[in-house]
Amino acid sequence: MTPQAPPAGLCVKAGIAAIIGAMAIAPFLSHPEYSSLAHTTSELGGQSMPNAWIMNGGFLAYGLGVACGALSRLRKTPALAAVMLLFAGALAGTAVFSAGSAAFRLPHDPVEDALHSFFSGLVGTAFALACAIRLFAPGGNRRDRTSWLGLVASAAVPLAMTRLPGLDGLLQRGMFAISFVWFWREFSPPPLSPPPRAVPHSPDGQLPR
Repeated sequence: MTPQAPPAGLCVKAGIAAIIGAMAIAPFLSHPEYSSLAHTTSELGGQSMPNAWIMNGGFLAYGLGVACGALSRLRKTPALAAVMLLFAGALAGTAVFSAGSAAFRLPHDPVEDALHSFFSGLVGTAFALACAIRLFAPGGNRRDRTSWLGLVASAAVPLAMTRLPGLDGLLQRGMFAISFVWFWREFSPPPLSPPPRAVPHSPDGQLPR
């Protein structure tokens, strides 16, 4: 029998699917100058941007999915669950407070833009903490390559975005992709162990030598 993902896992994966869908569809319905290579998803959901609700809806769906999963872990792993809730709440904050649209010469509120930046930074910080807990907390695994990748990327990607502004969109999407893999794995059931191998017997019932 194949193990089934629990309802919390299904919520997380539905949230991941929703934000991936938003990332894929929204660029085609946004500002004509928008580039997925150069511009971030925050700009895709920015103030005064055409159809910004699609990307902001993706942020919110991803946050709600992670929150659902985190609530299911409050008793089992309270520290990790709390950090996941922080991640989810910060994602919701990026959906409620949109980024500015100065790059597209559109009107925007700088205060709302600052709030979006705050919550966006909090998303990255919370994800880094989640990876660190998986690596270093009691019961963690320091050989967890996915968590190491997430932890390193949480620091390296923002730095790279300051040095390579023409690749902001690509770099940020790469960071999101790492988080998708991490959360998908976190809420997937462990694989079934292979069945034990049958031990051959000789016709007289004795084990072969």
